[in-house]
Amino acid sequence: MAKPSNTLRKAQAAPDIRARAERLRDAAGRFIRRSDPSPSVSNPPPVGSVPAPVDAHPEAYALKVDADGAGLRCPPGSCVIVEPVSPVGAGLAILYRKDRGPEIWDLTQRFTAGMFDVGEGSTITPVVEVMAPVSGRREYLDAGLIERAHRVIGVYVPAEVMHQHRPLPPNLPLMADCPEGMVRHRAERAAAYPLVREGETVVVDTMLREPTQGALCLLEWNNGTRSILQTNLRTLGSSTSPAWWVDPINRPVTREAMERFCRSGGMLFTSDGPYSFDQLREKIVGTVVGILVPERRTPEEPSIAEASLLPAELVQRSDAR
Repeated sequence: MAKPSNTLRKAQAAPDIRARAERLRDAAGRFIRRSDPSPSVSNPPPVGSVPAPVDAHPEAYALKVDADGAGLRCPPGSCVIVEPVSPVGAGLAILYRKDRGPEIWDLTQRFTAGMFDVGEGSTITPVVEVMAPVSGRREYLDAGLIERAHRVIGVYVPAEVMHQHRPLPPNLPLMADCPEGMVRHRAERAAAYPLVREGETVVVDTMLREPTQGALCLLEWNNGTRSILQTNLRTLGSSTSPAWWVDPINRPVTREAMERFCRSGGMLFTSDGPYSFDQLREKIVGTVVGILVPERRTPEEPSIAEASLLPAELVQRSDAR
């Protein structure tokens, strides 16, 4: 049998190339696909629409993040996909406070369903712990001032926005207990936000101490203090050989991001290095493998999968954001 020509092979490969070109990435850097990967010119997606999960709530809506952005998960120009139902656990949420527009906040593992359902005339209202999504700074909101709260089920980042921003590593799994042989560590800073919130307890595998590109590790310094940082091998400046560095996840990567971060009141975390392989290995206690949430398993924050289209609106964020 004769082999197909180069022209025929290229023609057969073209649909796959076009399909890949239609893919987009979510805030964690994962690929998502439009419901119609090859929309015709005569039937383009409606202007002002974004892809959303096909199983989204029938009244789900999208909010466009403004020029201030909403942290590493939601850079300026991205959209959040929101379901008009109350949050049930940790993760991004849209809160509507009295006399304000929608605001993006990050609920912590301390949040439980019903915290915002304060009865009329109640004399006691809970204070809800939240994280400011730009800086990771911990704040507390009076639940009695929240008129309604909706949960965020996904983030849409256009391709032209995604390539300007550093993608986040995958979310850490939630663990109900600490396996034997592993250790716990409470995060006292927001250096690893949004993967690890300040005050959360991580599970560390002390058998994984080899420096690994992109790993989130627990490091111990000469004074005995410990930090959760990412290990990276890279070349800087005029150096011709790569070296190991440890970096905070929560770090601005552009001047504009730095300005937004400073306005939010966040604490700046710096990188440290260079290290040789052996020097860094001596500092690594172990690799972070999960977030400890005893007796409460919260579903992992969903990403956008097969998508339909939803209209995008503008988020009016408060000065506090």
